[in-house]
Amino acid sequence: MNKIGLLAAVVSVVLQAPVAAKASEPRWQCNEQALVFNNKAENNLHAYLSFLARNPSAFPDGLNAQDRQKWHAAIAQYQLHTSQPRFHPLFSDSQLSELTEHLFDANSAVTDLPVNDLTRGYFAVMSSYRDEIWPQHRAQNQAWTQQSIALLDKYGEQVCSRLSDIFGTRVIVAQQHRVLTVARPFTHGGAFTSGRNLITFINSYQAGFKDWFALEMLFHEVAHTSFPDSPLYQALQSRAKEQGKQAEFKSLWHPMLFYIVGEVTRQTLAEQGHAFVPYAHWKGLYKNRQDPLAKLNQYWQPYMAGQVSQQQAINNLIDAL
Repeated sequence: MNKIGLLAAVVSVVLQAPVAAKASEPRWQCNEQALVFNNKAENNLHAYLSFLARNPSAFPDGLNAQDRQKWHAAIAQYQLHTSQPRFHPLFSDSQLSELTEHLFDANSAVTDLPVNDLTRGYFAVMSSYRDEIWPQHRAQNQAWTQQSIALLDKYGEQVCSRLSDIFGTRVIVAQQHRVLTVARPFTHGGAFTSGRNLITFINSYQAGFKDWFALEMLFHEVAHTSFPDSPLYQALQSRAKEQGKQAEFKSLWHPMLFYIVGEVTRQTLAEQGHAFVPYAHWKGLYKNRQDPLAKLNQYWQPYMAGQVSQQQAINNLIDAL
């Protein structure tokens, strides 16, 4: 199929889609910066095909024979791109990451997509996805978004302000940071953020991103765009360079981001009488390498508890690596 043929297919899909009134996207604001929640069939189908490529037993029931054939062909194309041991839907050199990048870009038209076997398969199943599966995914994303915004309305301003104080800069750096909700995970992690596009994909299906975890993990993902350029990060990096421990710090910064955001969320909820175990501990992310968490507990927690200055905690932590 050439580009004109692909365009015709796209137009056909759009014409078959139900017409709905344009609704404003849900949003939550911290000072002048906003999280804008986006729930689109195009993003969800891309995530869902990535999920089915790794979990073929989850293939949906009830599709007719013609649609099943199209889905199996599309999934086969996605399997070619998701079989690598460290597959990532954005940070890799592949047709799949090109499609992810395109969906990230709010200014790109669907007709600008490259024509290849992957995009042909993607568009071939769009119509049946919209009719058969998307209503459930859309409702799931909407419920997750409503619950998450309710938590942000109640606790988000305190978490946002505290993280900004710790980092020394706004934790939400974009005037509008887009959060694209998807009902099945691209990867085992379930969420990822592009610092270049200032956009987050987050999975509304996974248990680790629901309820209290939604509050923590939204800020964790957003902090990927602010923490690496923050005065806190620069001070840590500077101390590590003085001590000749750049490599040690490089392996510490992500556990530290989990630790800081998780602890701020825990403290905020504890003030309201809620017991909360941060995501990294609940998930056991570092169970095979306990040293980073042990050092953060010993040398960074005193700062989080207001017992030592930030600079003293930086010195103690880096010196202990």
